[in-house]
Amino acid sequence: DSWLEIYTENDNIAYPNENDQIVGVSEGTLKLKIVADETYYDELTINVLSDDLFNKSFKIEKARMQGKSMIVLGDSISDNTESAYTNKQYFWCEQLADKFDMTLYDYAISGSTTGYCKGLVSRDDSFKYIVGTHVVNKKEVQTDIAKSDYAFIYFGNNDCTYNSEIGQIGDINNYNYLEKESFKGSYSYIISKLREINPNIKIICLSLSYSTWGPNDATRSNFADIVGEIAEECNTKFVYIYDLWNSSTFSTYCPDGIHPYTKGYELIVNRILES
Repeated sequence: DSWLEIYTENDNIAYPNENDQIVGVSEGTLKLKIVADETYYDELTINVLSDDLFNKSFKIEKARMQGKSMIVLGDSISDNTESAYTNKQYFWCEQLADKFDMTLYDYAISGSTTGYCKGLVSRDDSFKYIVGTHVVNKKEVQTDIAKSDYAFIYFGNNDCTYNSEIGQIGDINNYNYLEKESFKGSYSYIISKLREINPNIKIICLSLSYSTWGPNDATRSNFADIVGEIAEECNTKFVYIYDLWNSSTFSTYCPDGIHPYTKGYELIVNRILES
């Protein structure tokens, strides 16, 4: 015999619809009053954010992610079929999915770059078909993008190693993604395709981690920062993980200098959950 009603103090900022879902109208802060049986009530302060701000600032936590789905695009650091390890490791994306009972669609591919890269393709032309800009255009991947609540992008290790051109956001489009080299362009293209296929998907971009493999520390650190620049301009959430281990501690977390052990992946998951 109980009933519940919700009231807002300013319908120009937000209002409850016929299903008692709170609908945001414009940016602002207001009080929400919840009344039960005319006897009990509570008041909450709620903030209504712009889409751009919300896309950057949402919290990764159990209340939001429990039972949801996530898709992962990246290289060997996220490819849970990766055979670079002597023993199978518990990958960061597996740990995160298990923690929140999420459905995981893992489309990271070992050896891939974010987009077309001359240094990689010159070895074997078939390599361009595993790069991120191509993967995000595969039909089966797009089917799972449409079903995903969250998308994690963790690219840059191989782009950095093959000295990919940094380029500019907007360099890459549907007609040149298999032939034009641009790290920023390819990365932002992947983000735009995710949103084109699923406008409600929440995107998280992870920076590179510290590594002794490939280019020097300054180059890798620069690529890590560039991912942050892309995330800022494209209004996505950014998680910086370059500082999780360093030249003194990497042997504990990332013994071969590039592929983390389970201990290293645990640090990545913890950093994601802190963000």
